[in-house]
Amino acid sequence: MNSALRLYRRVLKLHKHLPLTSKALGDQYVKNEFRRHKNANPDQITKFIQEWKVCLSVYIFIIHARILFKFISYRCLGFAII
Repeated sequence: MNSALRLYRRVLKLHKHLPLTSKALGDQYVKNEFRRHKNANPDQITKFIQEWKVCLSVYIFIIHARILFKFISYRCLGFAII
């Protein structure tokens, strides 16, 4: 399996943490972007993958920060903040 396909699957997998409407919009956007770059030249593909890896890192950071914030708010304040 190539790196672009793995990246594509990881981004879509992280979208499960989004609200339903955002997930649908995000999934469609990702699918369209990857389809558009399917036949790009190697330099463009390299840049495309680098940019999506940055996006993936940001997604992961935000998800972990939200989980940590919910845990801390529950432990310190005694209730969950959504």
